[in-house]
Amino acid sequence: MIERTVFLEVSDLHVSYGQIAALRGVSLKVMTGETVCVVGPNGAGKSTLMAAIAGGVKAKRGAVTLAGQPILGNKPEEIAGRGMSLVPEGRQIFSSLTVAENLKLGGMLQGDASKARWMMGEMMDLFPILRERASYPAGRLSGGEQQMLAIARAIMTNPEIIMIDEPSLGLAPKIVDQVYEILAEIKARRGVTLLINEQSSARVLKHADRIYVLRGGQVQLCDDAANLQDGVAIKQAYFGFDREGV
Repeated sequence: MIERTVFLEVSDLHVSYGQIAALRGVSLKVMTGETVCVVGPNGAGKSTLMAAIAGGVKAKRGAVTLAGQPILGNKPEEIAGRGMSLVPEGRQIFSSLTVAENLKLGGMLQGDASKARWMMGEMMDLFPILRERASYPAGRLSGGEQQMLAIARAIMTNPEIIMIDEPSLGLAPKIVDQVYEILAEIKARRGVTLLINEQSSARVLKHADRIYVLRGGQVQLCDDAANLQDGVAIKQAYFGFDREGV
């Protein structure tokens, strides 16, 4: 049995936008090699959580460690340089640049041009549609193709952990299934750790090792996915029902 260690840890994290509290004492752990999914309704604080971890949003208080080292308050580029990559909500690719140019930007953190070229070839093998569209402006890709490009660009940084915010947003169910199959293959190939935000609890039950339910800026539930397969506990935490109200 593989012994897993804590790779990412968030402790008592508080984030506010003006007078509005977005996160209220959120704590979570992601073990090395795990796929951890955070689910919750719109406005639960899922995107804020990822942005705060990645250095894009300032926290009022709390702590975040990566491989045992504190990163809260560090600049996003410093955190990325320590092995974390974020695929943000809405993908945020560079629409006017080609697919190949977007991937090259991801490889710039490598500091090794030959390794970056090798990894680009690997990404083209993993995402054949990106090879076909390599010279296309990224803005001309479909939503699913843009999501694949955003994930491939994240992998080009050679991360140890990838955080993906709402990978299914705006995509057809068939494309979402394909994206999750690719994520599983990436995990198997490269041994990366995954932290994924989602609204669909049914989908994460199929792919996660552990699940957190976030509602109202607080963790309402944390458990192994294997213990949550009937969906009842997630539904209670997601919607705020007590047992008699379900």
